[in-house]
Amino acid sequence: MAIRLLAAILLPVVLVFSHRSVTMIALLAGLAGLFALRGYRPPIWGLIALLLTGYAAASALWSPYGDAASWPLYLLLLALTGVGLARSEDAVSTRVFVAAGALSLLLLGLEAATGGVLRDLVPPDNRPDKDDVSTARGIGIAVSLAPGILLALVRQGHRLLALGLGVLLLFASSRFGIAANLLAALAGLLCAGLAYAAPRRTLRLLTLAAFAGFAAMPILSVLLPPADEMASWTAGPASWRQRLIIWKTIWPAVTDSPLTLLFGHGVEASRVLGEQAGRMVLAGVDVRLDLVPTHPHNLFLQIWYDLGLIGVALTLCALGLGARSLADEADDRGRTAAVAALFGATLVFASVETSLWTLWRVAAPMLGAWLILAAARIPARPRKRG
Repeated sequence: MAIRLLAAILLPVVLVFSHRSVTMIALLAGLAGLFALRGYRPPIWGLIALLLTGYAAASALWSPYGDAASWPLYLLLLALTGVGLARSEDAVSTRVFVAAGALSLLLLGLEAATGGVLRDLVPPDNRPDKDDVSTARGIGIAVSLAPGILLALVRQGHRLLALGLGVLLLFASSRFGIAANLLAALAGLLCAGLAYAAPRRTLRLLTLAAFAGFAAMPILSVLLPPADEMASWTAGPASWRQRLIIWKTIWPAVTDSPLTLLFGHGVEASRVLGEQAGRMVLAGVDVRLDLVPTHPHNLFLQIWYDLGLIGVALTLCALGLGARSLADEADDRGRTAAVAALFGATLVFASVETSLWTLWRVAAPMLGAWLILAAARIPARPRKRG
């Protein structure tokens, strides 16, 4: 319990000042559960997820990335964290963690309303713009954690507080220029509402949306015009135009040989592709941009390129079986709404932001899923009538 209490204490500091350290928060929270593994039998979808993790680690053997040999250890820690989180059931530390999460949402809302007053208190003066980007990343992580935090508050009878924090998070998500944060928050809100009304149907739709993410990549490759033509476009945000160019450029490399299509190019291979692809001039942007940056900004495409058809098949199996397991336990509408909110938000981030090999990106939804499981164990306080 002490380990998870430490994680709870650190959570507000991490989300406001050091978003990458959420990986450490997840590791600490998961470490506590590793002491309760005796007799634990993971569900079949969990076993497939572990198999996918093992396959990703094995892909370091053929990856062109120079530091690929370090990834098996990282992935082992990630797998242990996931298993540990599944076994974390301490009620006291859960309530403390929820309280810390609620404080984090409040502080991030304060940062959004003031333009970063808390960061302004920390040296140096005239802080760089990247500090605002870091705050925005913390808000993105909070979008993943919020469904579990708000579910726990509702189950404890703090409905107005949950409503206020949810509205505050929506506001914060609209600040600091990261459109994906607001899109993910709105998607989470929409999916939560749909799941509360039709839990099983919503989970099926979300699963189909995830499957469609993989199917969309080869279709987009055919439908999108050549990259140099898209580079001349002036309509819309430059970052979104750049993403279309990235996706158009990477997909042909997925199918450059039958072996790489089947097995993938290996862990972090898309980073190497970016180093080799050169730079481009994008209309309306004063500097030359990488044709392919450090990752594809699309998790579905990254799995296709780095892990191949085997990685895609394992991911689809884990998703399908996991969703079916959730649907079998969908009678708790509050929990299912929280799951759908996290699912929907994660799909948005996966489509335009997430990198499979950025640990804090993966740790955030893992921590969010644990919070939902922990919140669902809190006995629901009945509403007062009259």
